[in-house]
Amino acid sequence: MPVLPLTEEQERWVIERTLERNVRAFEPAYANGGFGPDTYPCWSAYVNRDVLSMFGTDDWIGIEDVGPRYKDYCARQYEPFEEATWRKAGNLLHYGRVLGLIAEEHDPERGRGWRLVHGELRWIVEGTGYGKRAVQVRGLPPAEQEARDRYEARMRRLHATLDRKARLKADVHISDMVDAILEQDPETVVPDYWRGRGFVPEWLLGKSLAGSATVVRETHHALEMDRRQLHEWLRWLSSLRDAAGYKFFSRQRERAALPEHAAIPDADADALGGLL
Repeated sequence: MPVLPLTEEQERWVIERTLERNVRAFEPAYANGGFGPDTYPCWSAYVNRDVLSMFGTDDWIGIEDVGPRYKDYCARQYEPFEEATWRKAGNLLHYGRVLGLIAEEHDPERGRGWRLVHGELRWIVEGTGYGKRAVQVRGLPPAEQEARDRYEARMRRLHATLDRKARLKADVHISDMVDAILEQDPETVVPDYWRGRGFVPEWLLGKSLAGSATVVRETHHALEMDRRQLHEWLRWLSSLRDAAGYKFFSRQRERAALPEHAAIPDADADALGGLL
């Protein structure tokens, strides 16, 4: 039998019952929390990051949007069960409320929801490996906040110096790679797969590398790349150099496979002999 489409009233009933079921999964996690601070030393920073991702450019979200927002912006893996997504969203909002990042707020027109209290990162991850931990950087008592601000200013100056030195150290390596690409494949163009990566201006894509070499050699200075960005840039340049090298050796093999002297057909050989 063909399945008849639902009426508008039936669709509304299904939506309402689905929301009720999801909210039942959400409420215990929102009220009590669950996995989190006792499991992950960086939990507060992760909560801060995900709360900001969940709200995006909005400063208030309603109960009906909680699950979809979590799924779209915070889920780390595919979750086939909708109730599990809502439980995880409840857990996140519980700790967001504990940290003072959000507040539950009823809107007269839109109903139950949550307001974003702080739109900037107040917790960050510091350290590496097993030494990683969450550190509060905003909302501290005045004396602690002043000390933290001084520390961050000092770190910014230090990292700016280290980034500048790394860019200067990379100059020769970048220039050598560009020279190698042009020597092995003079027809190379600035590849389109660099689009959207911010390495070079978009208008340079598809242009001859020979005519764009100066821009490519200097872009790490022009963009003031930090060490992470510089490492990525060197990796992509190295890939382009390897591709040019592959083309060069392919041409060499093709030339080596050609016969040293082309064979002359018998008829042509006889005609040639008659001319001599």
